[in-house]
Amino acid sequence: MKNLQYPVWTAHDAREVELLARFARDCEISAVTAQVLWRRGVKTRGEYLALIRQSGMLSSPFELPDMDLLVKHLHEAKLRRQRIRVYGDYDADGVTATAVMVRGLADWGMGDLVDYYIPNRFEEGYGLNVEAVVQAAADHIPWLITVDCGSSSPEAAEMARQLGICLLITDHHGLPLQLPQAMALVNPERMPKPNRLSGAGVALQVIRALLEENTPDWCYGVAAIGTVADVVPLTGDNRTLVQKGLGVLRRGLVSGVNALMVSESRDVTAVNADDLGFLIGPQLNAAGRMGDADLAVRILLSGDDQEAAASAIQLQSINQARRHLERDITDRAWDWLAHTWTGELPPFVVVAGENWHHGVIGITASRLKEALRRPVAVIGWENDSGKGSARGIDGFHLLHHMRRHVDRFAKLGGHQGAAGFSLPRQDPVELSFLLSEDFPVSALRQLRQGPTLDWEGSVSRIDKRVVAELSRLEPFGHGFERPRLMLNGTVGDVWTMGKEHQHLALTFQDHDIKAVAFGRGDMAAIFSPVTGTRVVAKLAWNSFRGRIQPQWLVDDIVAPWALGNTTDKVQWEPAPSFLTGHIIIMVSDIRSDWPSPWIGDNYLTWERAKRGQLTRLSVDIWQPWPRLFGWADHIVWAVHPPSRGWLSAASTLLAPGGVMWVDPKADRSAVERHMVKMVPNRDTLARHWRRWKQGVSPFMVGRAIFRELGLDARSEESIKVSLDDSVQYCNAQILWQDYQDCRPYPVTEWENLTKATLGVRLR
Repeated sequence: MKNLQYPVWTAHDAREVELLARFARDCEISAVTAQVLWRRGVKTRGEYLALIRQSGMLSSPFELPDMDLLVKHLHEAKLRRQRIRVYGDYDADGVTATAVMVRGLADWGMGDLVDYYIPNRFEEGYGLNVEAVVQAAADHIPWLITVDCGSSSPEAAEMARQLGICLLITDHHGLPLQLPQAMALVNPERMPKPNRLSGAGVALQVIRALLEENTPDWCYGVAAIGTVADVVPLTGDNRTLVQKGLGVLRRGLVSGVNALMVSESRDVTAVNADDLGFLIGPQLNAAGRMGDADLAVRILLSGDDQEAAASAIQLQSINQARRHLERDITDRAWDWLAHTWTGELPPFVVVAGENWHHGVIGITASRLKEALRRPVAVIGWENDSGKGSARGIDGFHLLHHMRRHVDRFAKLGGHQGAAGFSLPRQDPVELSFLLSEDFPVSALRQLRQGPTLDWEGSVSRIDKRVVAELSRLEPFGHGFERPRLMLNGTVGDVWTMGKEHQHLALTFQDHDIKAVAFGRGDMAAIFSPVTGTRVVAKLAWNSFRGRIQPQWLVDDIVAPWALGNTTDKVQWEPAPSFLTGHIIIMVSDIRSDWPSPWIGDNYLTWERAKRGQLTRLSVDIWQPWPRLFGWADHIVWAVHPPSRGWLSAASTLLAPGGVMWVDPKADRSAVERHMVKMVPNRDTLARHWRRWKQGVSPFMVGRAIFRELGLDARSEESIKVSLDDSVQYCNAQILWQDYQDCRPYPVTEWENLTKATLGVRLR
């Protein structure tokens, strides 16, 4: 059956198979790397060479609308030696854009004539506000230039006009129906085909328009942080900017970044895009999320190492507080969902709670969006109104969709992937259904499956050549994601890491790269040197004591099953009609609670079970089971177990003292028919291969094994492989052998069989 949780990309037809092979030959790269690039739209040798070339140039800043007008006005301010205030936003993109604009204008010769202003998230909210404009007039500021905001502030723009302040807007967010009246509005959204720059990227283009080739490298380094942190597509100008910016940061030219890396015990000479997105960006974000973003701007602008180090310690402390708050709000959001939704989730989910901290609801929305595989909005109510943050999914323009119901919001702004809003108090369930109307069909498909993997195969095929090729594709980020691969292989060494042994590490036989699964140390016991495993992982780089080495970051362990002991846990009789506590019912070939056709609903079912909102769960024995280890007080087999393997795996779901109920008289025939159909043998696979050659698609289990072995019947290339190289095939044969061992005996005698097939772990 098709794996909707981890679908793997495959060529559409024979022509695409041939084009992909030709692309690999033309670029002189492996089939693995070619497939990764092909999925990202890189399909010619020229596109490939342009991608890996590190000396690309950014497009002309004057391609942005009103750039020439803005430069003209800035020259006027410089000629008159008039003061300029930079007005920024409080997130990582906003503070980096502010720093770039301030530093760039200073290098342009404005020096002490430039200052900056960052609004307080809680007291002033997002965007250019009227009060700040009034304050600028009181401070005798004739020129106000915004970064990363201003497009959705017509009232503030009108106030600036009335007070005689010359307003220049630079931004990248979506445009409202009523544009603010400014002397210049530089926003790529005004272009026929928008250049998806971040706010910091737009600010950098302004400085490039002023300084041209004299633009400080420092500005590229800081703008790269905002580009990655704001999750804009890492293609085109953004990719070029980040490539150059990382080189600047690795040379240690930004004291604040040096200090932030040291505070996290990281080597700045090895800084990468992941560090910008998951380490530097969140620390800069934390200041604004907790109230005052000024510290984040100051550490970026600091040229003093000691001052930067002191600021880094402060930011680290603030970020720790932010993490605790974020975990608390996210946990409360899951509680709300578990209590509110007992049926199928709508395509667009709105979550709300009382006094939820506005600084972290955006992160919570991102977490829920990733788990539920659909757009999510999170609202924090205060009295009769609330503030919210929403996150969208790929191929879905969040802001445009929400604007269809603009009458529900007091204020709404954002862009394709994220939105911020305020609104009067209303029913979030009703709002969920309203925002789910007219949901695009293309987006609905994403609700039914997890993110598509780039490739599946034996880990032995990821050799040094492939690792080197993938490293040349850096940096990865939004729109050019780090490849996610399904790796199949035999385990070499296994150990745990961390003070509490909470992390799992393992190596594969005949493969040099270590794999790390954070938070999965509890699974170490199921592996042995003969275990065949399948993991979903990304290739990343780890810097330790001056050495940079590749490592696999494991997202999930797909196989083997966790196996437990059934001794004294099984009652060989039908389950009583009345049972209390947490109950799992094992079923076959009928609609079950788990898995649901909707991936996000599965995750919510899991959360509801863990939180006590769900006490009864039916599970399809042929599909991946929920990882509710130690949850069930009772497991009821509504069908006859196929073999000891299923009983042993089910026992891991039992709580201490839990009971498994197995009816020895249950009919075996339906389960046996499914078992025969599910487990492929050599003859079956050969038959399906011949039919595939004739144009008939093979059954899913067979196709998965062929894919793992690097075989495609639509290809003209001839490759000889051994089925023994397939982890999936070998695991299936072990399950089949265990089934054959158990088949002649009553289920009550399975535990006493002398041939302990399960002693040889699933390979």
